[in-house]
Amino acid sequence: MTRVKIRFLTNTEVLRAIGSGAQTYRILDRLRPLIDDRAGEHLLLAQMRRKLRQMERDGIIRQPARWNIPNALFWEPAA
Repeated sequence: MTRVKIRFLTNTEVLRAIGSGAQTYRILDRLRPLIDDRAGEHLLLAQMRRKLRQMERDGIIRQPARWNIPNALFWEPAA
């Protein structure tokens, strides 16, 4: 079994994928070209979800007030 080196997403890559605001599945579509085929999409999805929550805690992105649900699908830059 070969080990796959996972390339971690950066804040800049995620912000570029979000643009002025995007739903989670659109962000995933925009980030998909950045992953290695061997790494698998499930690893990208898990990493992206962790990164979105981390960036939300850091105040970089937010969920708009109109999406007042804990598992919101829509994200936008905070500034």
